Amino acid sequence: MKTENIDLVFLDVEMPKLDGLAFIKQLPYQPEIIIVSSKRDYAFESFELNVTDYLQKPIDYHRFLIAAEKAFLKKGNLSSISEQPDHIFVKSDSILVRLNLNDILFIEAMGDYVRIFTTKQKHMVLSTMKSFEEKLPKYNFFRVHKSFIVDLDKVEAIAGNSIPFEKKMVPISKAIKPMLLERINLM
Repeated sequence: MKTENIDLVFLDVEMPKLDGLAFIKQLPYQPEIIIVSSKRDYAFESFELNVTDYLQKPIDYHRFLIAAEKAFLKKGNLSSISEQPDHIFVKSDSILVRLNLNDILFIEAMGDYVRIFTTKQKHMVLSTMKSFEEKLPKYNFFRVHKSFIVDLDKVEAIAGNSIPFEKKMVPISKAIKPMLLERINLM
């Protein structure tokens, strides 16, 4: 923070040598700060120090999104999640096709192409998985495997290490599965 201008800090209160609240007090400038703590004891003092939000561990993913959005809106230089586009255009069979993001079930990597499975049809698009993933809103779409991205709102079940869709079982990477279970708020 001495050499870079930091916009957002996720900060725990209980740290060795210097606690998070003392850290805030000695900052040369005030970035957006989201306190992350297992205790509620520090909430009042945190808000007196003008923090953006206070997250209690274990952190609920949707609560995290709310806190992050609050920081982005306060900073004023990033768009709100609610302002994300609801569609994208892709070139499929030499035709530009408008895809509503709500219609996408999952995306599969196919070499230099991606196959997009929607509620109505499939589209083959010349694109790498990485570049396509960057165009999708992070709050809905999650990469469950090196070759698959799913819309979390369309996941109705998880069977072992797969997500069943109508005619396809989408594999889940063993390394990714714990993060997926956290994202879907496993009880």
